[in-house]
Amino acid sequence: MKLKHPRLAAVLASLGLAAGALLAQPLL
Repeated sequence: MKLKHPRLAAVLASLGLAAGALLAQPLL
């Protein structure tokens, strides 16, 4: 799958990291 929107990919990656941090917070 070839991404034509690297900026969108970066936004999705940052959202994924933020969601992961929120989900991991109660475990810490």
